[in-house]
Amino acid sequence: MGHFKIDGTRCVDVYFNKKDIVELTNRWKCYVENIKPYPNVFKGKGIVICAGGISYFTCSSILINILRNELKCSLPIEVWYYGNELTEETKRYYEKLNVTCHDIFNYVKTSFFHGWMLKSLAIKYSNFKEILYLDADNVCTTDPEFLFNIYEYKKYGSIFWPDYWHTDPNNQIWEIMRVRPNNMKEQESGQILINKERCWRELNLATYLNENFHIYYNFLLGDKDTFKFSWMALCMSSNKIRHFCLNP
Repeated sequence: MGHFKIDGTRCVDVYFNKKDIVELTNRWKCYVENIKPYPNVFKGKGIVICAGGISYFTCSSILINILRNELKCSLPIEVWYYGNELTEETKRYYEKLNVTCHDIFNYVKTSFFHGWMLKSLAIKYSNFKEILYLDADNVCTTDPEFLFNIYEYKKYGSIFWPDYWHTDPNNQIWEIMRVRPNNMKEQESGQILINKERCWRELNLATYLNENFHIYYNFLLGDKDTFKFSWMALCMSSNKIRHFCLNP
């Protein structure tokens, strides 16, 4: 994780040699070259939430009840979990709120799993083409469906929200991803808006970084900036800009 400076810079206490950096770059580039075309099987818009275990079930039930009962949000909702995190009773509870539940292990077979991986995988395998991802501990104050219609989303195909910190320009993640260091805020990944059809390659790269968490979480604070760096890496290489950050 490293440490945080008073000027808002997040630093890490890890250093890879030059040979390893080059190898990591070559690996993700090779992965991108072999990403299969977008499968035209996803439909519609919806909300995706990761919620497993007692604490996240409690948080998500509050969030979903607010969406359904107070804000009258009619967007379909998927709750994603892994393994035995949800009981049959809790799944029936979600179903009464018009929520479908998905075990990621029905989509991905791995014994090498970190909880933070779930977010990118849930977005990738969700039935929805357009997704508003919400962390379970979010609390909405208005029906969020309007976000799918705002200008910036229509233009860029994705919206991220900023966190407080900046990534140290000496962090080797910049070199690995072949992105020029900048003073952009780090990403708060508790809310993400993505059109998968338009951002399929970027989303898959983010998934790759999370699947290799044993490497990339040394440089990044969990899953958060795996999205931002994936978007920046591919946008810069293709001279396209599809990344937009809303001010808090």
